[in-house]
Amino acid sequence: MSNLITPASQTPLITPPFQTPPTKDQLRELAKAAEARVKERHNAIQKLYEDQQKLKTDGDYWFDGTITLTSLVFYSSVKLADMNFSDSSTVLEFNGTMWGPAIGVAAAYGGGYTHKDPDWFVGKEVDFELIFAAGGVSGIQMTFWYEGSIVGAFNAIGTGGGVGGGWGDGKFKKVS
Repeated sequence: MSNLITPASQTPLITPPFQTPPTKDQLRELAKAAEARVKERHNAIQKLYEDQQKLKTDGDYWFDGTITLTSLVFYSSVKLADMNFSDSSTVLEFNGTMWGPAIGVAAAYGGGYTHKDPDWFVGKEVDFELIFAAGGVSGIQMTFWYEGSIVGAFNAIGTGGGVGGGWGDGKFKKVS
């Protein structure tokens, strides 16, 4: 019954006990007040949903994968396979070409993150920087760039031999 009474600062639309039935004007006022409350709640829910979507799209997406690279003087081929994301069923693969002083072969398993939803990368060509050092055990660090902004990074440990670093570009494709 308290829901039918307005706050103390306002005159109640209906005062208990109900000695007479409410008039049409009182019912209209009650309907307007109820409609205003519903709109207010709807707007609050809508804002909460929009804020959650912003957080979702601006968040980090974690993945693991296997990287292989083959370097010969200033040219390297780089493949990051089986990029399995922790919060998505999307599996990606990255194939790229790096230019920079490097020689060697390395294969490693590691993890990384992106600032974009995995599906955003499908078909995108991005730039990257990569450094590696391998002498039995290899360490590889890779950073992805798109239009001048960092969109992700990957670090891995594995096996191989060689050393190098450079920059390049490559393309993502959806595996599943």
